[in-house]
Amino acid sequence: MDYTISAVDRALRVLKTLGENPGLTITELAALTDNNKSLIFRILHTLEQQGFVIKDPKLRSYSLGYSAFSLISRRRDHFPLLRAAEPVLDRMARKCEDNINLIIRQGTTHITVGSRRATRANELFAQLGRSGPLYAGGAPKVLLAFAPPEIRRQVLEGPLVAFSERTVTDPVKLEQILDRIAQTGECENFGDLDEGGYSLAAVVRGQDGSAVAALSIAGFVAELGPERRDLHLKLVREGAREIAERLGINPTRQVVV
Repeated sequence: MDYTISAVDRALRVLKTLGENPGLTITELAALTDNNKSLIFRILHTLEQQGFVIKDPKLRSYSLGYSAFSLISRRRDHFPLLRAAEPVLDRMARKCEDNINLIIRQGTTHITVGSRRATRANELFAQLGRSGPLYAGGAPKVLLAFAPPEIRRQVLEGPLVAFSERTVTDPVKLEQILDRIAQTGECENFGDLDEGGYSLAAVVRGQDGSAVAALSIAGFVAELGPERRDLHLKLVREGAREIAERLGINPTRQVVV
């Protein structure tokens, strides 16, 4: 039986769409969520009364309100992964000039739940809450390599859309890459999600060997010399291991994958 409450489902879709695309009008929201404008107006009016969206009267557009941010802040305080990871991310940021990201898997997508921005301007910065595919990028591929077989199969069966010339869209080749990542727990990734970008990632293992999260350092390939590569690999390895330890997981436990 389907226990979904349609009105709640539609309202949450509106919130998610605004989170990804702030400043949308009713017409734009209706098109993106495949609803009529009258229904979107009523949903927005209800959410605005509860402080979950704010209206710009001049532009007649909407963005997330303070109630949404308040919920996020409270959730972060009770999220064990973030409590364990944040001091690790802070320490990594003091030793590293590039972006540091902590991501988790939700279904067949990844979500950025922790991030530290590069000390210099860097357009590869991943916003908190940003979601994307599992088959492109260093940390996403780590999560896919450790995902349950049905998730891996679902992603490999496509569609696999190319983000750059280096995106692997051949499912056979991609599965071979994932098998190697599952053996090492690490991924060195170059330019398959962002042209000219790199990502060095490591798995944060759960007690059963599954991926609790993936930790990565990302920046521009042109700035990644051998010394920086070695330093960043060391940082993500140690960081992933420490996050697991802070969660009470024994990362040295041998797991067959």
